[in-house]
Amino acid sequence: MLEEGLALSRPLGLWDEVAIALQILGANAAYRGDWSMARSYLAESVAVGRRRGDLAGLVYSLVNLAAEWREGDLVEAGSLACEASQAARSIGDDLGTLLVFVDLAIVAAKSGDARRSGLFWGASERLDEALGETMWRRERPEYEEQLGEPGEGFAEGVAEGRRLSVDEAVALALESG
Repeated sequence: MLEEGLALSRPLGLWDEVAIALQILGANAAYRGDWSMARSYLAESVAVGRRRGDLAGLVYSLVNLAAEWREGDLVEAGSLACEASQAARSIGDDLGTLLVFVDLAIVAAKSGDARRSGLFWGASERLDEALGETMWRRERPEYEEQLGEPGEGFAEGVAEGRRLSVDEAVALALESG
């Protein structure tokens, strides 16, 4: 049904609807494990969001696309997550920011930087506590599994990350992203 809506919305120039449909189709494809299809939908959704300046939609398309770490493209994943962090903070989207921190923690872990991984994981935990119950708590075990064995420096990074303000953690992401 989303495919049909997408086909109808494009010629009519209903770009908000196009971006939303692409985002949902991309997330569903990723959930099914079809990363090639997910990447295609999400990249188009990001392009539409950038073109239209739709930061709210852009955040979640970027967060989903930043899961490039699943395919091993850590540089691209980090870059997308940094862009998402800027967009999320500029509109005050704390849940989007939390998800960005999780992506950045996984990218750092897969890059072998346990301390940096801990910093972003700690920042995500602090934000999670402030937000209360969100969908993130249901999905957290999957992401914890992606972190793998924490490694030396992770626990110290978590403690430090929990002390950072959201803006300090975003600034840290942007410094090296």
